[in-house]
Amino acid sequence: MTQGVLSFKSEEEKKDFGTTALAGSLVFLDLLHKMSFKKMVDRNLSAKEGKQGWSDYRVLLSMILLNLCGGDCVDDINGLEGDAGLHRIFKNLELRNAFGRHGRRRQTLIRQWRNGKINIFPSPSSIFRYLDLFHNQSEEESRPQNKAFIPLSNENLLGLSGINKDMLEFLQLNNPEKVATIDMDATVTRSQKRQAQYSYKSYKGYQPLNAWWWEQDCMVHSEFRDGNVPAGFQQKRVFSDALSCIPAGVSGVEKIYLRSDTAGYQHELLQYCERGENKRFGRIEFAISSDVSPEFKRVVFKVCESEWHPIYREVNGQKEETGQQWAEIPFVPNAICHSKKGRSYRYIGIREAFVQRHSCDMELQASLPFPTLELNNKSYKIFGLVTNMDWDGEELVHWSRKRCGYRAIVSMYTAR
Repeated sequence: MTQGVLSFKSEEEKKDFGTTALAGSLVFLDLLHKMSFKKMVDRNLSAKEGKQGWSDYRVLLSMILLNLCGGDCVDDINGLEGDAGLHRIFKNLELRNAFGRHGRRRQTLIRQWRNGKINIFPSPSSIFRYLDLFHNQSEEESRPQNKAFIPLSNENLLGLSGINKDMLEFLQLNNPEKVATIDMDATVTRSQKRQAQYSYKSYKGYQPLNAWWWEQDCMVHSEFRDGNVPAGFQQKRVFSDALSCIPAGVSGVEKIYLRSDTAGYQHELLQYCERGENKRFGRIEFAISSDVSPEFKRVVFKVCESEWHPIYREVNGQKEETGQQWAEIPFVPNAICHSKKGRSYRYIGIREAFVQRHSCDMELQASLPFPTLELNNKSYKIFGLVTNMDWDGEELVHWSRKRCGYRAIVSMYTAR
């Protein structure tokens, strides 16, 4: 190649040495073998059972490796196929399975590939056809135009959920945890597909609702949704589905906690946790960000100055003030007041003073991206937290902020 701006030049090697830059992915391949991933697939999924071509196991394995190796789309599977070293390893593994001690495997492979087989990984078109098997077309026919809609899962999609449960059981068996803190959160993913719906962020995409297991650092359950489905829609059902994925048995979980942002501020979800409606886990303790409604602001306004307590952060073993304060808020929302079965919860208010050039300019204050309140000639950012736990207020605030993905934001925010 021609010499560039830098003091070196690169040349492409024409000869194929059979090496790979993706050797790290083989560690995960070994892990999947250790957890008997193929048996998990065979036990829960039969989308390609008795059919020609790629099996469920091989397609799922290929897609897992594609994600581990940094693939952005299905077409990137061609990069794995073109990797000589990875191609050689998979070829040897397949030959070992075909010509091993069990001759029946070899005959099965021959019947499966009636017209022969060239590639080690499925082609993009094969993967797309496979993904279509998880699409519930009968549900799509009843989809309303331009309205939020969650189609029911078909049998194949439920099979994937079964595989995920088995993998969680393997994880719990090898790294048992008695507590499961479930972090509920929705993530908006931008998409250019014509079928994608506009999200609340004013662009097209999808908004899956996820349940993350904090102690095990893994995903428990995820429901794929259109972008126009509100994050708080049917959270109780999704949370219940997530709890059904938590491993049981001797090494099972004994205690459940729930953390969520304001999307989880649904009174039916709070009641589900407080009343112990889940037969297996009973009463579930939670800390959920609450809406800062006008009624909530009015109660915060009446809280005495002496009842506000500073929130600290620890820096090099020393406590430093963050500029934020918390206080118990004697607040009962209307939704609870109007119900005979309503439960009273504990509300915590969080405030932080900020400087505003025109503090009396209500139009400017209304345009700020966070709730505000004027107290003693000062402008405050106001946030709320609802819980059924009896922890110290500051400890509860810090614990709730460890919710998935939020700790890094809080660290940057409080380190100013």
